[in-house]
Amino acid sequence: MINPFYNLIWVILIIISSGFLFSSKHFAFLDKKINYNRESNIDGIRFLLASFVAMHHFIFSYNYFSGKGWSISKHNIFNDYLGVFSVCVFFLISGYLFVSCCNNNNIKWKSFYIKRFTRIFPMITFQSLVCIAILLILTKQSINQIIDTDNIYSIFDWLNGGISSLRPDLFGIHQSWVTMGGVIWTLQWEWMLYFSLPFICVLMGKTNKYNILLASLFLFFYVFQNYSYSSKSFISLFISIFTISFLLPFLMSLFNIKKYNTVTLTLIILLILSSYFSHYIYKDSVICASFIVGALCNQYKSFFRHLISKTPSFLLNILLIISFLISFAIFHKKSYLSFSFVFSCSVFFVILLSGANLFNFLNLKGVIRLGNASFSLYLLHSIGWFIINKTLLHFNILHISYVFYFCSTLMWFFICYLSLLTFNKIEIPWIGYGQTLGKSL
Repeated sequence: MINPFYNLIWVILIIISSGFLFSSKHFAFLDKKINYNRESNIDGIRFLLASFVAMHHFIFSYNYFSGKGWSISKHNIFNDYLGVFSVCVFFLISGYLFVSCCNNNNIKWKSFYIKRFTRIFPMITFQSLVCIAILLILTKQSINQIIDTDNIYSIFDWLNGGISSLRPDLFGIHQSWVTMGGVIWTLQWEWMLYFSLPFICVLMGKTNKYNILLASLFLFFYVFQNYSYSSKSFISLFISIFTISFLLPFLMSLFNIKKYNTVTLTLIILLILSSYFSHYIYKDSVICASFIVGALCNQYKSFFRHLISKTPSFLLNILLIISFLISFAIFHKKSYLSFSFVFSCSVFFVILLSGANLFNFLNLKGVIRLGNASFSLYLLHSIGWFIINKTLLHFNILHISYVFYFCSTLMWFFICYLSLLTFNKIEIPWIGYGQTLGKSL
């Protein structure tokens, strides 16, 4: 059994040591391909968030191979919190970064979606292919069974780029998704955010034919398919959306609301709606609220920064840690993602945006490098835990603590190194290709 206290100490030590280790000049080749004009503390926090998710799944994976199923022990509540906290802040960051698209009157949706496709699909496809290869090695099926029609169709589900979180069993192996730790469910929500942006533009009164067409497709795939025509939640949601899309421009002109406030007004209305519909679809509403609050943080980032601009750096970092602990206290009481938890995480995020950097840790070269490679780290860590735990179980040494932690430490550093390689060899080339193709349209 994993001791929660010693495990927490190990988690802190390997995360900090990773930041310093990968600051080495041996990884300087990555710096030429990193845009340092971006907000470095956000890049740095991405590494911490991806690491927290990895350590969250570290417990799940250990329990799975210990015969307890894909679960987390109750006495490891802090590890459980790290995963939920990270997902919530990741959603806040996504809302923060992508709401700017709604401010752009001349956004080229073809270019936008091509860039998103080339940013996400190649790395997820690589992850899926690695998982499929592992499952092929472990399967006991014959060649004829492997090339069965069911397996072929299931493989296509594994190669959907995260648009759907469906990962069916392959080659007769129960719970095949354990190889990748189930991390794809958050990417399904990311895609929903990207596809919802034209819909938000329509709510803001930007009703050109492309926005209306894409907004209609968004409603069809992500609303109509999830709610019955006869259900109260569907009827209420449809009427609310229909009414707002027509009344918002009128209300803005009636109350003389300036144009630059349209995004804020739309987001506030959507936040109110998400709160209302939490009575019917709680988890969905809370996740939507995460994106919306992140977007609102983007609209008021200058205000927040000005508000605490004279706050000493030392005190700002203390406030960041305190906000983290407060959000943990809220989570500890509820033990799930909630509206109160989202808003407490948003306080953490606002302090981060205002310049907090965890006493300059987030500005370390290694942390920024790994932060840029956080997408790879997020996708690959569960494969690493699966391989090491499967191997230790095979040799019957999984429960020898010093062997387990020594091997897990080596695997963690390998996961970080592999993430940097895939970022350099897969992510960066495809990002460049997407940007080139997007400019040509």
